[in-house]
Amino acid sequence: MASVVVPARQADVALPPVCVKTGVPTTNFVAIHGTAGRVGSGAMIVFGFVPWLAAAFLTSERFDLRVPVDPAALTRYRLWRQASLAVVAIGLVVGFFAAALNWGDPLILLGLAITGMVGHLVNEWVNWFGVCLTRDGALMLTRIHESFADALTAAHRI
Repeated sequence: MASVVVPARQADVALPPVCVKTGVPTTNFVAIHGTAGRVGSGAMIVFGFVPWLAAAFLTSERFDLRVPVDPAALTRYRLWRQASLAVVAIGLVVGFFAAALNWGDPLILLGLAITGMVGHLVNEWVNWFGVCLTRDGALMLTRIHESFADALTAAHRI
């Protein structure tokens, strides 16, 4: 997996038509909107959850990008995302009703929700890419395919 700095932060930045995750040529672009935190803000977790949350909130900035994603990779990501969130919901609902009705051990059923959360995190890490801010405020795409990184670097080398 590679990382690359995007030259601009607007939605109309010209990204090469190469899939971010698979590296295959594609004409399918997906609009990504969100907030990105600074690369070093994760180190604040050693001071506790609240200081880390405050540092992440205060140093994050909004971004809008149109990113090339192969339809098969997008479908795989969305399918695993929906499945993991369904497992979380089922585990929480069944665990809540098990506790309310004094039926079985709700902690075992809540383990299903935890398994779904872990599955969701693994899906985000493996099937999607990350966006963060560099120290100078530029957007950096992480966990991307090397072909996309090479194409983007070559396109903006001029």
